[in-house]
Amino acid sequence: MQKQNQETVDKLQKQNEDIRKQNKENIEKLQKQNKESLDKLNEENKKNIDSINKAHKESLDKIQKANSDLQKSLEKLNAQNTESAKALSEATTKAAMLQKQLDDALKQTSKGVNASTVAVIAIVAAVIAFIIGFCF
Repeated sequence: MQKQNQETVDKLQKQNEDIRKQNKENIEKLQKQNKESLDKLNEENKKNIDSINKAHKESLDKIQKANSDLQKSLEKLNAQNTESAKALSEATTKAAMLQKQLDDALKQTSKGVNASTVAVIAIVAAVIAFIIGFCF
């Protein structure tokens, strides 16, 4: 009986050892598969991140280009506005001068100045006023 027990113990120990070896092999195999899966996922993540970064950079470049174009347009419009303001100021000064001449001519008319002179000055003043109104 003792021999039979010893054989059973030996058999069970052998089975236990075989199971441990199999478990060890399974663990190593699973660890290798996990590592391969993680490496693959890391590579995919890296590609995705690179793709997203590239898309963001392209978008940012487009936004910066648009901003630069808008800035140039704004500078051009500001320059045009400055020129227009200068022209308006000059036209206003000329209109004021012509208005004074017209007023003086009207005063002279009452003193006997030729009516045709007054009419010419009035027409010139009207043309300048029209130009000022048309341009601005």
